[in-house]
Amino acid sequence: MFSSAALHPVAYFAILSGISGYLYIQERRRPFLLWSVGWVLLTVPQLLCIALAGILVLLGAASLERGTTRSATRAAAVGALLLLAAVFAAGLVSFGAMDLPRAAALGVLASAWLAAGALLYRWGGVHSGPGARIAGLALGSWGLWLPLASALDAGRPGAGWPSEVTAALGAVVIIGVAVLAVEITRSRGRRPDARRLLDDDPNMVAILQKRRIVYANPAFLEVLGYRMADLERMDPADLISPSGREEALLRRDQRERGEPITDYETEIMDMSGGRHAVIVHGDLVEWDGAPAFKYELTDLTKRREAEAEVRRIHDELMRMNAELERANRLQSEFLSNTTHELKTPLTSIMANTEILEYEMCGPVNEEQRRVLGTIGRNSQHLLEMISRLLDFARARAGVGTLRLEEVRPREILDGVAETVRPLLEGKEVRLEVEAGPGADEACWLDGEKMYRVYLNLVENAIKFSTRGTIRASAAVADGVLEGSVADEGIGIPSERREDIFEAFTQVDASSTRSYPGVGLGLAICKQLVELHGGSIWAESEAGRGSTFRFRVPCMPPVVA
Repeated sequence: MFSSAALHPVAYFAILSGISGYLYIQERRRPFLLWSVGWVLLTVPQLLCIALAGILVLLGAASLERGTTRSATRAAAVGALLLLAAVFAAGLVSFGAMDLPRAAALGVLASAWLAAGALLYRWGGVHSGPGARIAGLALGSWGLWLPLASALDAGRPGAGWPSEVTAALGAVVIIGVAVLAVEITRSRGRRPDARRLLDDDPNMVAILQKRRIVYANPAFLEVLGYRMADLERMDPADLISPSGREEALLRRDQRERGEPITDYETEIMDMSGGRHAVIVHGDLVEWDGAPAFKYELTDLTKRREAEAEVRRIHDELMRMNAELERANRLQSEFLSNTTHELKTPLTSIMANTEILEYEMCGPVNEEQRRVLGTIGRNSQHLLEMISRLLDFARARAGVGTLRLEEVRPREILDGVAETVRPLLEGKEVRLEVEAGPGADEACWLDGEKMYRVYLNLVENAIKFSTRGTIRASAAVADGVLEGSVADEGIGIPSERREDIFEAFTQVDASSTRSYPGVGLGLAICKQLVELHGGSIWAESEAGRGSTFRFRVPCMPPVVA
């Protein structure tokens, strides 16, 4: 069939050369040009041509693989090639079927095809699919079969096929390379234009080949102010600031040796000498059919400006915070000092009023007694407001501390009910005490402060209620006191439920309000509850009453 047909090898190699030439025209990639020349050389039955053809086929496969293989891998492949060449040459000589030059030439050809097949198969597994894998397997098999076939058949290579097996393997190579051509052509049609993609990249991108800039995207040119013609004449290292040039050159050398390089930060200089902090990311790519390095530079200038602005704002906030803390401290000191100064003369006024009222300085008529009673009641009211101011100032200054002791929530409720009894006289309001589960058992609380919480809430309920029932309740569950005070008073608008716990805040803040007070009762409740590690909140609707609830831990203290 094929053993005597001299046209067949020429036809096979011509077809392979034609396909490889087509691929070179389409892709402008060196491997396909080397293959095309190598297949042409195999049509000439000369020993030198045979050896050169094998070397060109191998170099083509190695060049195709170069973009994804490190230098160490390529060196190992060349070493394996030389070893295989020696083995095949020695094997052919041992058969005694040919002279040493012919054996050496066929050994080089066979081992070159074997190595080229391995490289092509691996490249196809990553990049171009079945075509490269088919061609790679066929080339490798051809390389393995050629020494054996040549030893069995003394026919000259190039003048005819040694066997049908060789012809079949050559046909498979043609099929694989043809499929590879179709695959590359199709992928080329689907592949986006790399330049267009890089042109649209907001980061600075430059492509380097042989240590020269062959492409820079618009962002790169705009930031640095250079023209592309200027960059092509420059050494890329001149763009690096002097302080970072040594490191950049070291990393470039490492990358060219195939060593992986992580991203790093440096400074580049624009045309006017200005410096731009950037993060450099480099990749090995293919550009116009040849290996190249793509450097993507992320400008850090805006990020550093933003970081500086954040630091400036942080410093300003710290300064303002210090001023606020100083203002709060001065306010607390003012409240504390003022209430102390007010309390002393007020106590004296109240004492002298009682002296006059009890006629210790002489008889008092009814009109005078009425006036003295008014002075006493208003003085008592003023004393309560001053006491609240003093308590609030102390808690705000951090003076307040807990004195935990065993107390029973029911006893606190009963004490509050007894205290507010006079306030209920003459009003259509009654107070009900509801002791829930655990209220009769001892809890660890600051009894005086919890008494003050209940008292302030109940007094508020009485003040803002004209009729109805006020319910003060307490229950203990899982080591937590759950307390509440509910009324049927004027209620609180939804937008004011959070505000009312702020100091000096009232539901009606107008100058014509009907309810007296300085707006500290709920603020003091919040301070005392949070001092216990609890929380307090309000549930209310305008005109439908209010319910104030709080939760306070009341477990025994842990002794270290």
